Amino acid sequence: MPSYIVARADIGDVEAFRLYQDAVVPILGLFGGRFLVRLGTPQHLEGSDDRRLLVVVEFPSMERLRAFAASPEYQAVKGMRDGIAAVEAIAVEGPVEGA
Repeated sequence: MPSYIVARADIGDVEAFRLYQDAVVPILGLFGGRFLVRLGTPQHLEGSDDRRLLVVVEFPSMERLRAFAASPEYQAVKGMRDGIAAVEAIAVEGPVEGA
């Protein structure tokens, strides 16, 4: 079942964060991941007006998503965003039942 990382990011240095994302792309590919939304600018519809940028990454399964997140390859580049972005991320399985 497809699974997703949904992340919100408060980015202080967009160009430096893009370098991190560019380093992550080939690692995502190793685990079957792909960006669905990459630094999307949110448009407020309901609730609190959260202006953090949005990232959505799709994986073929929760197992592949977890393998990516725990991989030495990802851990080696994850630190590139230290000091340039505050990231909040969750993992969720999809699709919606009955969809």
